[in-house]
Order: sequence, then structure tokens, then C-alpha cells
Amino acid sequence: MKANDQERLDVIVESIEKGNGIRVTCKAAQISVTTYYDWIDPDSDRFNSELSERIKKARSLGDLAVKETCEAVIMKAAVDKEKPVWQAAAWMLERKFREEYGQRQTLEHNFKEEKRAYIDDLFPPDDELKEAEKAIENKHNEEV
Repeated sequence: MKANDQERLDVIVESIEKGNGIRVTCKAAQISVTTYYDWIDPDSDRFNSELSERIKKARSLGDLAVKETCEAVIMKAAVDKEKPVWQAAAWMLERKFREEYGQRQTLEHNFKEEKRAYIDDLFPPDDELKEAEKAIENKHNEEV
């Protein structure tokens, strides 16, 4: 592997460790997104097992970096002395303490077996619709 290639791999890994997405990472490494995916796809002729392993480790560090940054921004907004943002605090509570503060949604589903409807029952074939229309028309004519 050339020194230039190794430098590109290092740029890719460092970018992902910072929490950058694939497009930003590829731009920093001056490669196409297609090349990136070729390098990490085990079925590709251009597969790079070393890079693939390094990226797996870098992703976990990058995810942690993004999480810490977002939490810091939310907490800063929530406790701003001049203009606290209560929504930021509520958002953080809902996610960190889901049992206590998380939104609860309940779905109740009660039905009796004999009342279950099927699509075929709701939308009968055209010939059955025509017969039903005729029957309704005949009944209407008898009443008039």
C-alpha cells in the first residue's frame, strides 16, 4: 500500500471518529462514496479488510462523540441563565429517564372473532356489486 493510500485511510478513520457522515468523510479523503463502499464491502474486488475493521471501531467512537456533543448542546440550552429552553430539558428527560418522563402511548384493540372483517368482505367483486345494486333498486321500486 502506498503512503498516500495509507494517509487516505487515516483521514477516513479520523473523520468517522469525529462523528462525520460518509459524504463528509469521503470529501475529506478525496474519494467517491462509491469507492468508500467498495473498500468496505466484503463482496467487492476492492475490499480492504483493515479499513473495514478500523471503521467499525471508529464508528463507535464517532457515535459517542456525536452523542456527547448533542447532550452538551441540549444541556446548555436547558440551563441557560438568561433564556433557558424548557423544551431542551424536557427532551433530555424523556430520553434519559424514559420510565419516568417518557411519553406513554397505549393501543387498545378489542374485537370479537365473529366481527372480524376481511378485505374481500369489504370490497366484493364487481358482479356481486351489480347484483346488490339491482336488489336495492328493485326494493326501492317496490316501496314506491
